[in-house]
Amino acid sequence: MIFIENKGQLIVSKFGGQSQLAKLLGKSQSTIQHWTKTGIIPEKYHEQLFDLARQQGLSLEPSDFVSRTKLPVDNNESEIQFPKATHWGDLVIGEVTLPCYVLQTGDRIFSLKGVVRGLMNTEGGQLSEYIKTQAIRPYLPSDLQPSDENQYEIEALIKFDTGGEGFTRYSWGVPVEKFIDICGAYS
Repeated sequence: MIFIENKGQLIVSKFGGQSQLAKLLGKSQSTIQHWTKTGIIPEKYHEQLFDLARQQGLSLEPSDFVSRTKLPVDNNESEIQFPKATHWGDLVIGEVTLPCYVLQTGDRIFSLKGVVRGLMNTEGGQLSEYIKTQAIRPYLPSDLQPSDENQYEIEALIKFDTGGEGFTRYSWGVPVEKFIDICGAYS
């Protein structure tokens, strides 16, 4: 089983509920109800919601729109259902191609292997090997720093179902926002 934090419901409640937000946006209440049911607010409404939050004196941050998957405490992998990729493609940046995915949770991620290949110009290796260096560690958020107990464990990484079969079915990903944090730390 997978537990997903419902960010749609959290944001709607900040504005006083479904009816109140629908009125503020000039949308039907059923539109807002759909957001609370799915936990996802379409990106085309984000800027409008930020403007409304400022006008209403409410605290609304970009991280409020990103759902985080919470796995059960029992890490028996045979019983865990990982978030599934619903869309995928490649993002070309200069000479580097990063495989990217959108998960059913709304998370947008880059493939971990693609990030390592793109940043380090290498075909393999553990991300933790490249970001545990003392020179960049102070510039990384804590969820990107390797765990003290297990140097290969990085909290921000997301394991997901690619939709493939066999050994390609599951992969690890780096949320887009965290990729930007890694690039910032290196620069």
